[in-house]
Amino acid sequence: MRPDRERDPGYAALGEALAARSEEILRECQHPYVGAAAASSPGGPLGQEMSLPTQSIVRWLRTAHPAADPAPHGAAHEAHCRPPGGRSDVTLLGVTRLVELALRWDEVVSRMLSEEAERLGVGPSVLHAATSAVSDTSRATLIELAECCDAELESLHHRLADLARRDPLTGLATRAALLDQLDLALARLSRQPDGIALIVVGIDDLATVNERYGRPGADAVLVEVGSRLRGRVRPGDLVARIGHDELAILFEDLISPAEAERRAVGLRASAAAPVPVPAAISPVRITVSAGGATVRLPGKRPEDVLAQAGSAMSSARQAGGDRVNVVEVDRGRPLVVAERTIGWKPES
Repeated sequence: MRPDRERDPGYAALGEALAARSEEILRECQHPYVGAAAASSPGGPLGQEMSLPTQSIVRWLRTAHPAADPAPHGAAHEAHCRPPGGRSDVTLLGVTRLVELALRWDEVVSRMLSEEAERLGVGPSVLHAATSAVSDTSRATLIELAECCDAELESLHHRLADLARRDPLTGLATRAALLDQLDLALARLSRQPDGIALIVVGIDDLATVNERYGRPGADAVLVEVGSRLRGRVRPGDLVARIGHDELAILFEDLISPAEAERRAVGLRASAAAPVPVPAAISPVRITVSAGGATVRLPGKRPEDVLAQAGSAMSSARQAGGDRVNVVEVDRGRPLVVAERTIGWKPES
């Protein structure tokens, strides 16, 4: 407040009168929504929405000079989007309701200010400044709401994008993320001589684990196997969950199918160690089948390479499981022709 200007006492009187009617303001603004118990609770989000701007106007009327502080919505404006606990109430109330509340609050408070100004005999200049401040606060609330909603929407987009690329159970990449990375790796084959290998690992026993120990048991196996596979690869290699009981590993800078076989055998051995499972007395023994597809020449589609690796894994399963099968993808017909097939199974 500017010390060189005398404040009209009508401001303080109007502020006290408005503060006395704050509960009435809250009830009137909530009236259309009293069907919901939470809506009529003064401590709920609806009450917070209405009480914060009202408190702001009351503080301005009691203490601020209109020439010094024509826009009284700073502190309450900030609190509107960030209530105690740091959580936005936008998601609790919905955009439409918040807009309705802001407009209704403007109408109710302006009417009550007019009634109290007439009762107190406050001059028109004071009433005009007060109602202008109410409109300013209401508009600022709507602007802040729009900013909050934009921020919420951007955050949602980021979360959805992350969900599309990160499996929520295992934390591994998703099938979509794997295909994107595989597409880039295949494109790089035209510029570098080394090949790539895609290995698909299928857990042979997951259905049995699910039957015996339920969903938590099957989830525990998936999480553990995913963690083991991730621990066996280099930082630049990608591990993904591509199906209910299938995971995939993309290796780049790989020259020969024999090297792919060696890595697939190591992954199979690591993944097949007994797994601690909730409700099981001792760690559960599982087996896995692995199928790999190696590519050295460009021009392949990522979907075709993944299908070839998956087909190799299925062949290993059909042969009894607990096996490794690696194919070298042919240049012209990757889904049909394999120049060489390497089959491996553990010794009895």
